[in-house]
Amino acid sequence: MMKKLIFAIIIYFVSLNLFSQNSNKISGGLYIGTGFSWSASDFKQIEREGTKFNYGIGLTMDANIINNFAFSLSFGYYQLGTKFLYKHGGEELIFENSEIDKLKFISANSKIMYNMHNLELPIGFKGKTDEINLANLPFTFFLKASIVPMFNLKSFGNVKGIGLRDTVEISEKDYKKELITENICRFQLAWQLSGGMEMGISGSTRLLVEIFYTGGIVDIDKTKVYKNNNKDEALDMKVRMNNLGLKVGILF
Repeated sequence: MMKKLIFAIIIYFVSLNLFSQNSNKISGGLYIGTGFSWSASDFKQIEREGTKFNYGIGLTMDANIINNFAFSLSFGYYQLGTKFLYKHGGEELIFENSEIDKLKFISANSKIMYNMHNLELPIGFKGKTDEINLANLPFTFFLKASIVPMFNLKSFGNVKGIGLRDTVEISEKDYKKELITENICRFQLAWQLSGGMEMGISGSTRLLVEIFYTGGIVDIDKTKVYKNNNKDEALDMKVRMNNLGLKVGILF
């Protein structure tokens, strides 16, 4: 994965340099990001269990449309996570490369933690101020609104429940760092609002600092939860993922 990302970074900067030779309307650079993510659901059978630390790295590019207004495109790799609780339990959690085939029953009051490795492609519009001189340094401030398609590469999970191996039930236990990619929606979608500043360093090189909030739009999970303690009905739960974070990078 890292080799592919490094290759993409090289291609990106070569392409950016070619564009810059012909136009001063294109700029871009590299960023690292960190923050916290958490789950959100309208189902009363699911409760949020705190936040999960996340991190990522990516490339960003702005194409100026008119003065103080630009089209913004980024490409990043992020590890995101959620923690939540099934009040009445659930069913059918598929494990890959595990000692069991799947988790037939998820325990009631089981605290579940997901770690998701995603590629993201924020696409949006950016409004920025004219350059402002502060302490003899040039600053530009901006606001940005984006739509964020995401593609899940792989996912891991911690969960407690009753496993199933070759149609035989395994006693209840805690499972840690199991590969559960089949249970996570491959395509995810979110919206993002962000704001920050660019500080001139030397020539066209600038320091980027950006605070962002990402709100999930679509369901990220394929598992089911029980409606009540009697396990009368299994519901297709709807869980979204939200994210608050900081990006720091260098623009050229």
